[in-house]
Amino acid sequence: DDRQVLEELAVLLADEGQFSESRAQWQRLAELAGDNPAERTRIEIEIAALDARLGNVAPAIERLDGLLDDLEPESWLAQEVSRRIETILGRQDDGDALVDYYRERSERRADDVTATLRYAAALARSGRNDEALAIYRGAVAKAPQRRDVRIALVATLERIGRYEAAADEAAALVEAFPEDPDALARLGQLTLRAKLAAGRVAAATAAAEIFARIARLRDDDAQLAVRAAEACVEAANFATFSSPMDEAALLAEQANETSLDDDPLLKQAEALYRLAIERGADVPEHYEYLAEFLHRRGRGDEAVAAWQQMADTAGGGPDDLRRLAETYAQHDYLNEAIAAAEASLAAA
Repeated sequence: DDRQVLEELAVLLADEGQFSESRAQWQRLAELAGDNPAERTRIEIEIAALDARLGNVAPAIERLDGLLDDLEPESWLAQEVSRRIETILGRQDDGDALVDYYRERSERRADDVTATLRYAAALARSGRNDEALAIYRGAVAKAPQRRDVRIALVATLERIGRYEAAADEAAALVEAFPEDPDALARLGQLTLRAKLAAGRVAAATAAAEIFARIARLRDDDAQLAVRAAEACVEAANFATFSSPMDEAALLAEQANETSLDDDPLLKQAEALYRLAIERGADVPEHYEYLAEFLHRRGRGDEAVAAWQQMADTAGGGPDDLRRLAETYAQHDYLNEAIAAAEASLAAA
């Protein structure tokens, strides 16, 4: 038998709703799979899915659960098996079917941290957040070096608005993985959200210092400096437009005439963009990042100078000057655009 033809037939039959006939073809493929474990597992997944479509949900879940026992929890096949289980149980009228499955599996297989994570996620999707958090915290205690476990706990706390607790857990994540820029970025974001209600300046100052730590992970890495600067800008936008302070904090900042020009996050961002230039003075894009930042801050003369440095660093040839002219024009610096275009023609 041609396996490809059999599989195409099995898929076609399933698409047409002929589940029994499709299952028979997959069963034939299973007999032809020989000793190839990955292929046999793939076929068993399809057979289980068809069993469920035929109404035999319990045997289908049992078959898939048995496959999980023989797979590495983090493998793509295990993830596919779990996805099929969740799809099947998600069709059930009993909203707790998936919760019950993962609770039973996590109790039976205490070593399967991935199943425990899925159990917690199922609880959270059911609105049982406190139970989910307890499961996540237990998983962290059981597997403290599993980055995904800590990230899931932080994400759940953030989703339900417990920003101070989320920031605390994000700090623990940074402590466990001190060289992870993603962890530092998340900590900075959550620190800002946790402290914002009490005052934008204090929150921004704390967040800015955390973002700056991203650049300090490697003293010669210009891209880390750029990443840290962009994190500061994003956080500054959020703090300005998205999260109101409480009335007392707002009145205090108005009394102090705090302005965007004094924003600690924007000050830190500029310093970090300039640090990227120090670390990579031969990279034109680093000047461009600074120029865009300065332009958005209304500092046109400085932005124009930075764009000129971008062109000079690229070589200052006709194409570089043409691009410079286009950049000026896009940002409404028309006199500078004309001058750069004329210089491009003269250099050609």
